[in-house]
Amino acid sequence: MNEIEDYLARNIENIDLIIEQVVFYLPESYFYKPEIQSGRFLELRQGMDEVTKKMKFWAYRGDRGLTQTLKKLQREYAVELKNLAIRKRRELQDELLLESLEMQCACMISLISTFKLLKHLRTFD
Repeated sequence: MNEIEDYLARNIENIDLIIEQVVFYLPESYFYKPEIQSGRFLELRQGMDEVTKKMKFWAYRGDRGLTQTLKKLQREYAVELKNLAIRKRRELQDELLLESLEMQCACMISLISTFKLLKHLRTFD
């Protein structure tokens, strides 16, 4: 048995808490795909690209309106990403809690090993 399997075996009665911890420790970027490639995210990125191109053009140098527009788009993009990650994190946790014990353990082994989370997880002694 490897370390992750050993950890899960010792703490199997707390699998719900382990799932909660693992999902909490996943990076936000894990939850971005595929939504980040289309829809609102694509529109915001294109808008930021257009503003950035204008800012590089000599006629718009020092234009504070463009700078404010870019900052506004960047804030909006960051908020959208944060909301997406929160929503998908909650969905993943709910889905994992509904799975069978075997599937929960398999998913935990995969996520813990992929993101090297074992050292961050709490022990339940």
